Amino acid sequence: MATVNIFVPSFDAHKFSGGLLTTFEYANGLVRKGHIVRVIPIEPSPAPQWFKPEFELFRYKKSNLATTSLRFLGALAKRDKVTIKEVIGMSLYPFSRWAPYSYRRARQIEGLREQAIPSSDISMATSYQTAALVHLYGSGKKFYFCQHYEPYFDVESDFPKLAHLDALTSYYLPDLNLIANSTWLSAKLREEVCKDVPVCTNAIDHNVFFPDGTPPDPREKFVVLSYGGRRARWKGFEEAAKAIRIARERIPHLEWRVFGDA
Repeated sequence: MATVNIFVPSFDAHKFSGGLLTTFEYANGLVRKGHIVRVIPIEPSPAPQWFKPEFELFRYKKSNLATTSLRFLGALAKRDKVTIKEVIGMSLYPFSRWAPYSYRRARQIEGLREQAIPSSDISMATSYQTAALVHLYGSGKKFYFCQHYEPYFDVESDFPKLAHLDALTSYYLPDLNLIANSTWLSAKLREEVCKDVPVCTNAIDHNVFFPDGTPPDPREKFVVLSYGGRRARWKGFEEAAKAIRIARERIPHLEWRVFGDA
């Protein structure tokens, strides 16, 4: 039995991403195998209403306003610049989620430094935002479960150059063992870091998705399900639409169902 700390990006009580859902499924699976699993969001996050966790969700310590005020006044009296900076940072932390990328990134690093993260046998990063934090604060053997080629996400930041730098350098952190979720990503990372990256493909629920062994009959309805996702052009929705158009030339009754909030 091992104790596992899994670091994840912050999340909402009602909205989620595929990467988070996949990570939570892995966490529950490890618990069922007898391991102690703790999921640590890199910013304070509410309990997810969209998932039933069997793992422990790390809770941030809340600062007491009276205690914080007294500490700040004491630091001012002593001209203790280090403590003054810490108290100001703690006071602004609840608002950092709405701050620019550069400030928010700094607060993620500082915010976790102020927490007492329990030790573990294994610490795992699940995105480029979490990789540096596992490097800095993780314990035991450290892994980085890569779920995409992270530099692609830079365009979704208000500071793309810094996000790109964060994402790219996450692959070079010296003590993180990389794992890819696909053969494509493994090959991409091999080009990037010049070393083999083992593959752990995500499972498919065969009670929901299963092949019946027969090709589609052009005379019958054939359903294709796609995720519309967020408005990120690099995700390839335009290419998917072109592919569906080509497929419909052979399967006239193809029905394309798209889900997502974009």
